Amino acid sequence: MNVSDSKQLIAADLETLALLLNTYGIGKNINVVYDASANCKNDSTDDFYKYSLEELNFDISSMSHTIPTEAILLTVSISLHIEGRYIDKASLFNPLNNLQVDIICRGSKNEINDLVSAWHLDRHEAINQGGIEEGENKFFHPMYHLTFGGKNMWAFGMDNFGSSLIYPSPRLVHLPLDAALAIDFVIRNFIPLEERFGLMNDNEYKRIISNSQLRIWRPFLQGMLEHWNYLDPYLNKEGANTNTTLYLPNLVLQ
Repeated sequence: MNVSDSKQLIAADLETLALLLNTYGIGKNINVVYDASANCKNDSTDDFYKYSLEELNFDISSMSHTIPTEAILLTVSISLHIEGRYIDKASLFNPLNNLQVDIICRGSKNEINDLVSAWHLDRHEAINQGGIEEGENKFFHPMYHLTFGGKNMWAFGMDNFGSSLIYPSPRLVHLPLDAALAIDFVIRNFIPLEERFGLMNDNEYKRIISNSQLRIWRPFLQGMLEHWNYLDPYLNKEGANTNTTLYLPNLVLQ
């Protein structure tokens, strides 16, 4: 990653990622990754990049300890919308303006009953009204959080999950993900090692993941570290507002 970060670089990484997924036989409808690349070229500007990934699907060959145990025909899908800034490695600020990631797990029981579970990761700035948080914000709400359940499970019926009790909490603090990092997240968590080993060790794949981590994770993590690195946790060394309590609302300021 260098200071010439651009929509062309991001789009090229997405296109190469699609080629690699196809080469290693991981993922089904790889065309949606090519679509995301074109989306990035067409909809981004010189100041901000933007693209969407529309339901990339993966077949899951095996998964232990599922509930119910007889679940079959397992698939996982990723959908994502992201808007962010181009940054160099030394920059220090929140890298994204918008993020919505949906990971949906599907399966069947006796090839009849539809089974579903879902995770949602987004960027959300809690609104504080005079010190009292309103609505859903009255509970712990980090800027980037991973949540189980939500709208993608509601669509299957609110009373369609047997003895399960599904809360909207906890909202787990999580690193933000772009398309490459979200795909890597699913592959590492749902694809067996022997099936993903070749892709994980491909130098081009490593380069793409490294680019995304430098673009998104480095400024995010450095922003969090400002809480301990500087006397004023709201200011970084350039004087830009980083407000670390948006990342981790349970940080104690003294």
